Amino acid sequence: MSSGGREFRCSYCGAPLDVTPDSVLVVCQYCGRPNFVVSDVDTGGILAVPALNSDEIARRAVAAARRELKLKSATFGDPDLYYLPYYFASVEMAASYRARVRVTYSSGRTTVTRTVDVSGSLNYSATVPVLARRAVAGIATEKLAQHYLSTKPQTKPLDQIELGYRTSKAFLAAEFGRDRARGIAMRDAVDGLLARVDKDAGERALKALRLHSARTAVLDKTVDYQVGELDLSPLTYLPAWLVPYTVDEAQYHMAFAGWDGELLAALEPITVSGRLRSIIGSVLASGILAGIGGIALPQSPLVGAVFLFFGAGISAAIGKNVVASIKVKK
Repeated sequence: MSSGGREFRCSYCGAPLDVTPDSVLVVCQYCGRPNFVVSDVDTGGILAVPALNSDEIARRAVAAARRELKLKSATFGDPDLYYLPYYFASVEMAASYRARVRVTYSSGRTTVTRTVDVSGSLNYSATVPVLARRAVAGIATEKLAQHYLSTKPQTKPLDQIELGYRTSKAFLAAEFGRDRARGIAMRDAVDGLLARVDKDAGERALKALRLHSARTAVLDKTVDYQVGELDLSPLTYLPAWLVPYTVDEAQYHMAFAGWDGELLAALEPITVSGRLRSIIGSVLASGILAGIGGIALPQSPLVGAVFLFFGAGISAAIGKNVVASIKVKK
């Protein structure tokens, strides 16, 4: 088959491959050989984390429904595997700053507000995950990256991952390469550095006033910083399992880290009173997601389906938990 006018054939037997614009790996239906078909992303080598099998994830889903969601009964569907593309940037930065900090505290029955000028310097280091498929960003994808950094599972070159015809279709193509990922990582790292500056300035203001605790707010600041190091990982695919389940004829989903079955997030049933309380938020949130997901679904059912769940985190943030049906693993 062809994609964008280009015909793809198996590297081993020469048979035509069924390639779509979202294809990353295609397993030949004739000989079973995995074929890497991405040509427009400078990956510098691609890594992936091996995933647990669907039977193990199904067992984890049943246990999580009872333990985490406190469900007495539910009907589970077949788990779906998705491999999501990430870059991970290790950033080292140094900064010096001057800031004006407002400090508010209680003295007896009186509320006192003072303004303090402080200055300081600090070093900042972080590992910044960059999801190379922005349309599926949400609570579950953030938790997936955080869990990867905390557990550090073994990665393997993509050609060493056991693949089948169904598994190969689980990979979502990256939307951008290393240069853009580096820019996104730098922007996020600067945001983290500025937050660290605010915290440090607040602590220095408290120390200047000899206070142990008080409410602080940085009114203005000037920051000079230097980037000592920014190393970017190869494109790394992290597996996530999406498990559908049904309660009272309504369908929900749970997301699990693919390598160890850790529950990341779950759409959970809510009570009758909760349903009434969340009508407005539900309409707004589902309207946003259904609209964007509906646009994606005709072009790519896989991407549309993933967006509708993983992007649910965006609607939850917009609604500020008005829709109390998303449970996040702490």
